[in-house]
Order: sequence, then structure tokens, then C-alpha cells
Amino acid sequence: MPCTSWMWLLAMGGACVFGLQGSISLALRHRLAQDAPRMAKCDRVVRSPYAHVAGIPIAYSAVVFYALVLLALIQVVQGALPRVWLDGAIVVGLGVTCYYAFILFFRLRIVCAGCLRIYLANLMLGIALAGCPLD
Repeated sequence: MPCTSWMWLLAMGGACVFGLQGSISLALRHRLAQDAPRMAKCDRVVRSPYAHVAGIPIAYSAVVFYALVLLALIQVVQGALPRVWLDGAIVVGLGVTCYYAFILFFRLRIVCAGCLRIYLANLMLGIALAGCPLD
């Protein structure tokens, strides 16, 4: 089964869109939490000291990540980009997911639905990646 099959594309594209929607939601929540503080779990997460790296909100970085992975997927399908670049981005995303899942559950001790959505999207990307090895 070639890695450009419609099932693989649907899995990868769907996971990217799912993650992009979740990350946009968290990015908006980050912005709104600064203007009108609320006490929802997701708001506590985006106001935590772990929500920024070098002054940049992680939620914004996630939006950029999913947009780039979606663009890379299109380029891979068109044959303009080697798939190893897409694979590398997803592996890095899985590593970052593991780190932030640890922070969420063991440091902050919060269960944030928005964060879980992003973790699920990255897990789906990893499963789709593992389901279609390099040719």
C-alpha cells in the first residue's frame, strides 16, 4: 500500500486539521485569558509559567506546527518534499507532546480538554505515520 493512499492522506490530514483547530482554540483562550481572567482549567494552563518558551506562547507555536505539517503533507503528496521531513516533524511533535503531557499531569495536576485534544491529534499523526513506513 503506497503512503499516498487516500486512507493515509485522510488520517494525516484529518489529524492535522483536528490539531490545528485545537491549537487555534487554545491560542484564542490564551489571548482571552489575558484580558478577562477566568478559572477554567484551560485558562489556568495558558496562564501557567509552562505556557511560554522564550516569551512565545506554546499555543501559538502549536498553530504554526500544524500549519507547517499540513503544508508539508501537501508537498509530500505532490512529490516536492521528501517524506523524511514530514516524519521528522511528527517525531519532534510527539516528543514535545510527551514533555507537555508530563507537565500537565504531574506538575500542574490539571486535566485540560484543549491540551488533551492536541495530544490526541499528535498521537493520531504518530499512528498514521507508523502505519505507513517509508518506501
